[in-house]
Amino acid sequence: MNDPIKPIDFAAIQIEGDLALRANQNFNRLEEHKYQPDYIFAPKNTPWPGDTEGRTILALASLAQAIHRNPKYLSEIIARIPAHINELGYFGELLPDGIINEHQLAGNSWVLRGLLEFFNWTKDNQAYQMAHTMVENYVISTRGKFRNYPTDPELREGGAEAGSIISGVFNNWQLSTDVCAYFIFLDGATHAYQLFPSVELKQVIEEVIETIVGIDFLKIKAQTHSTLSGVRGIIRYYEISQQKSLLTLAERIYRLYREEAITENYANYNWFQRPEWTEPCAMIDSFIVAVWLWKFTHNPRYLEDAHHIYFNAIAHSQRSNGGFGCDTCAGAADPFLNFSNYEAHWCCTMRGGEFFARMIESIYFIAEEKIVLPFYFDNTAKFQFGDQAFVLRQKTGYPIEGKVEIEVMQSSGSRPMTLQFFNPSWIKNPHILFNDSTIPFIEKNNFIELQLDLKEGDRIDLSFDLVFQIQNTINHNSIKDYFSFRHGPLILGSDQKNEIEIVSKAKIHSLERAHYRSNNNDIILAPILDVRDIAEKDIHAYRKQILFKSR
Repeated sequence: MNDPIKPIDFAAIQIEGDLALRANQNFNRLEEHKYQPDYIFAPKNTPWPGDTEGRTILALASLAQAIHRNPKYLSEIIARIPAHINELGYFGELLPDGIINEHQLAGNSWVLRGLLEFFNWTKDNQAYQMAHTMVENYVISTRGKFRNYPTDPELREGGAEAGSIISGVFNNWQLSTDVCAYFIFLDGATHAYQLFPSVELKQVIEEVIETIVGIDFLKIKAQTHSTLSGVRGIIRYYEISQQKSLLTLAERIYRLYREEAITENYANYNWFQRPEWTEPCAMIDSFIVAVWLWKFTHNPRYLEDAHHIYFNAIAHSQRSNGGFGCDTCAGAADPFLNFSNYEAHWCCTMRGGEFFARMIESIYFIAEEKIVLPFYFDNTAKFQFGDQAFVLRQKTGYPIEGKVEIEVMQSSGSRPMTLQFFNPSWIKNPHILFNDSTIPFIEKNNFIELQLDLKEGDRIDLSFDLVFQIQNTINHNSIKDYFSFRHGPLILGSDQKNEIEIVSKAKIHSLERAHYRSNNNDIILAPILDVRDIAEKDIHAYRKQILFKSR
């Protein structure tokens, strides 16, 4: 698996099952009144210029392509932008020369990314021109300002879920309580560089990366959402420039996040060293970073992380209305997982739109006459390899059951195809039937690989055991001497309101649908995968123990 791979095009895949339901629920939420043209544009004195607008545009433009739905209001939102930007073509006020506002950088980065995603999809000239003007008049004007970014941690205490600007100006910076929010700017700048490459923009990008190299994330208590957004920009610039040091830098920062700021259900501390609440924005960033790092390094650890992040953190944070909300930092102070709020409608719900788009395009990766399956979801997908074409339909019980079925719906193939199925550490005893006959395969780098002549009507049935595991805590900052129960990638929890202990020699009995029972106290352990049946009025009653101590 060392040859270059790329994700499948949106046009080639139609998702089905629970992932389709979740993505459409999020899309429905993004078309409710809060995200419609009469409401989406924030007042001119908003603390986050362009942030709501940009995240909404990016979410709708991304998700519309992925689930093949036409957004009702997106074109009108794009058309209204000129009435809400300043005379130089970006959101927020024109600041005195030399002053830079951290929120304005981040907010306009989301706008830039949204416009670019909309243009790449529709080829809309207005979006192209607005993005180009923003790059020329705003992004490039930031050159030389990032080296003065204040890194004194004493300036950065406090901050609420929505973030705020700290009173005063420091080294010509108006700073955010979302510490290092300017990292988000790198995500937009590198996205823009793909369409508008220039020496000036290159200088801006490399200056931002230079400052990131020098940041002590733990000392300054950087916000993890901003940090991981910056890592996405680093990886994107690596893909453009092929500078190996950038991939090394991205791996280093992700590793620090993984060791210091991940919760016991693979969500996030909102800041390094400050486990106050989680933020789906950062979970989504971490998922994308993990998949991209796997794509370029082929290290299966990153792909295992992506599975954990989706099934235990992102899925858990999706609410009954299709939006996304924050949770408590499980393991930081106690063994419980609770809701912190019902919905972060100002940021995380929109980020959910981009998440589902990135998740859907990652279901398959392709190379020359090779199909790679890093995830398992119900879908129908089309593949074209020169004169060979295939339509495959996938049905799966994963992650509850160890079953993946592939049916060849159409084929014009005349040569063998290589198929690779992800084989993570929690899978045992994989077995493959081809048209009801057992066939051999090879295992390498945590993938099952086989070559087949695919004809219409052929069936591939992959079956495996999903291992029940007991694992120690994953963050060294978590409470000590606790462990979690796992079914495959799924973390299991108990609904008991008071903390329970599990007798070390207790028998854990397997029930149906990834449920288990402890025989010493009849405690039921169940996946924390889905909380969409919990209404907003009931969120304070939700309490799930996911870490346990033995006695």
